[in-house]
This record gives sequence, C-alpha cells and structure tokens, in this order.
Amino acid sequence: MDRPDQIVLLVIAGFIVLASLGLWLKAAYQIWHREPLLAAVSRRPVPWTILELLLIGLLGFITLQVAYIVAQHSFGLPTNLSDLEAMSPRQQITMTATFGIASLLTWVLAMLICRGVAKASWSDLGLATPNLTHDLKIGLAGFAMLSVPMLSLHMLLHLMFQGSEQHPFIELLMKDPQIGFLLPIAFVAIFVAPLMEETFFRLILQGWLERVIAAWERQTLRPDLAQVPPARQLLEAHPDITLSPEPSESPPDTLIEQGSFSTGVERIPRTDDLNPYRSPLEASPVAIAAESCDASDLDETCGVGGLGLPTTRRGRWVPIGISATLFALAHVGQGPAPIPLFLLAVGLGYIYQRTHRILPCILIHFLVNLTAMVQLALEVWHHQ
Repeated sequence: MDRPDQIVLLVIAGFIVLASLGLWLKAAYQIWHREPLLAAVSRRPVPWTILELLLIGLLGFITLQVAYIVAQHSFGLPTNLSDLEAMSPRQQITMTATFGIASLLTWVLAMLICRGVAKASWSDLGLATPNLTHDLKIGLAGFAMLSVPMLSLHMLLHLMFQGSEQHPFIELLMKDPQIGFLLPIAFVAIFVAPLMEETFFRLILQGWLERVIAAWERQTLRPDLAQVPPARQLLEAHPDITLSPEPSESPPDTLIEQGSFSTGVERIPRTDDLNPYRSPLEASPVAIAAESCDASDLDETCGVGGLGLPTTRRGRWVPIGISATLFALAHVGQGPAPIPLFLLAVGLGYIYQRTHRILPCILIHFLVNLTAMVQLALEVWHHQ
C-alpha cells in the first residue's frame, strides 16, 4: 500500500462507500415510510413502434457489417471476426475502433429514425433537460448507490470463479499491456458504450415496452380507460389545457396530489370551487381517468396510464426487467459479469422510468466504466 495511486484510490473509494451507505439508509427510510425513492415525472408514451425498432436494428446490423468489410479490406482483418485468438493485438484494436465508429453511426441513424420517422420530440428522446444540475445530482447519487453493491458483487464472483472468461479488452491488455492499445479501448468503453447501451436498452427498448404494456393494461385490466386518448389528442380536443413549457425543478414525490391530477399538463382541479359557473356534470377526459383509478391496484403514479403509460406496479417493473435481462445477456461471455450488470441495469431502468430522461443513466454508466478503466490502466502501467 506504499504506491501513491493506491492511497488516492483508497480515499476516493472510501468516500464513495460512505456516500453509498448514507444514500441507502435514506432509501430505507423512504421505503419504510412508503415514500418513492425518486420523484416520478409524467410524460406521453414514446411515439416509436415495433416497426421503428426493427428498422433501427436492421440499419445497425448493416452499418456494422459494412464497417467490418471495409476494415477487412483496408487493415487486413481476418474473415472470421469472432475468433479473437487468431488476431494480433493490433488487429484486435483495429476491430475495436471499427466497432466504436460503426456504433456511433448507428446511434446517429437511430436518432434520425426516431426524430424523422416516429416524429419524436426531444422530450420523447429523454434529452429535454431544463434543470441540468438536477439530472447531474441524480446521476452522481445513482452512481454511488449502484456502483458499490455492483462492484462488490462483481469482485466476489470474480474470486469465486477465477478461471472464468473476462472481457476481451481486459484479456488483450493483460497479454500485451501497452498504453497505445488502452486509448481506443477506453474510448469505446467510456464514451461509446454508455451512449449506445443506455439509448438502446433504456430509451428505445424500455420506452417502447412501457407503451406496449400500457396499451395492454388499458385493453384488459381497465377497459373503461381504453377510450381515453393520449395526451396530445387530449390537448387537441381541449385547447384550454396547455402543456407546461418545462417540468418543475422540484417535481412532486407523487403524481397524484390531493385536489389535482398531474398529467404532464397544467394541473386540473378536481372540484368546481374555482369556477362557480361550471356545470357539476362537466368533466374532462383527464379528470375521468383520474377519478377512475383504484388505489388498491395502482401505485402513486395512478392516472398516467390513462395517458398511455403503465399504471400498475407490475406493469412498471416488467419493462425494466426485460430490458435489464437483455442488457445482461448482451454481456454473456465475460465470466460472471452479466450478474452484477443485471443489477446495474435494474437501477438504471428504474431511474429512467421515474425521470424519463436519459442523461442520468448515461452519466452513471459512464462513471462505472470510467472506474473500471482507471483500475485497468493502473494495472497496465505498473505491469510495464
């Protein structure tokens, strides 16, 4: 423990552990008092459908294949790209850089499809961030809460299964520890992977799953809500209701508060106290949806399903579970890594579900990968 870098890392790790412990104690207090861990923000369902998902997947596959073909002819990569053992370290780095560039092109295509074909707004894409500081705080707190149990579990599993496979990047650098190889690997791991994976697994996939499950809930569990149109249709049919220009900096802990119903639009009083001339029989579709909620079935975000988002607790957790499972399966072949990554993905999915903004998720993923790369870089440096 006489190396200065070890002392610095130990101090940083201790600070993160203390922050994580404090945040988890606060979370336990909130759970005990039946309070939400994170304030929920309502929004309309994402506009993309299964067709846009398939189109994004197809174009992404084509982009990767074209990039690899170009790399094979330009840099002499072998035909069988899955056989990493047959490649030299320089060829593996070339393939890594090719994958990073192709992934960024795929991300651009996905954004163009969502914006151009699905007509998604910046809010739909999770990029409407009127309060950047608030999102950064969520990201930092989420990193402290998720990284400590995730990395602890990863370390425990690594000790239990020492002979298992590791990430190809780690195996490459351990065999040929060169800083020149570390740079493209760090670029892909720290910048490309968080941007790509959070966009596709959380924003696009989980957002679409929320839309699908909400539609199923309206048709099966609550047929009385099936005719309540989405928020945009409500606004067109009722011009007196206007969208808030931006969400509140301090959103309420719950979307249902006494006397009003939060829909992502201006709050609508449930009583007629503010308008003595209004007929007591008159009611907006939003109010009908709100009054029809059953507290025994729905969670604190009751009523959002009337506007196209899941209302039951199960309906809200299923998209998180599916996207987290697929995220973990995408990392099969890296030893026990899929298990702690599944826990990380559940936390990221919860944060996206509550905020419907992608920046906190990208920041958490970025910090987790940065932590791993710093540790790997120090090992390579001292190995040299």
